[in-house]
Amino acid sequence: MSFRINAVGRLATDPEKGEKGECRFSLLSSDYAGADKPKVVTRVWFVAFGTYGDTIAKNCRRGDQLIVEARHVASRFERDGETEYRYNNIVDRFEFGAPGKARREKGAAVGAKPAPIVPPDRNGEPFTVVKACAVNKP
Repeated sequence: MSFRINAVGRLATDPEKGEKGECRFSLLSSDYAGADKPKVVTRVWFVAFGTYGDTIAKNCRRGDQLIVEARHVASRFERDGETEYRYNNIVDRFEFGAPGKARREKGAAVGAKPAPIVPPDRNGEPFTVVKACAVNKP
């Protein structure tokens, strides 16, 4: 059993691809701390594998917003005779949010509006986008 995490934030840095193909990134969020107090910045790390990791690494840059659903998983291992504990937030689903400053400036320099990116499903196939419409019956 693991805990579920739903997070909305902006990428602190460009996502990093690991040696095993994983993609590591962190999201920043500003939280209300009270009247007349500065906002508290929270940074949470995530790891994405497979097509999710490839898509995030290829299409996301520092400052871009991501909406992430992940599971919080504990792991335990031995190192130098001592037991160490680690926690990973493994991405199960994500959506692209608003572009960051770098992406907006790049788009303005080119003069074209980028096509929307649809994240792939677990098998690497793009999700089907369906538009809903109302039907009026006489």
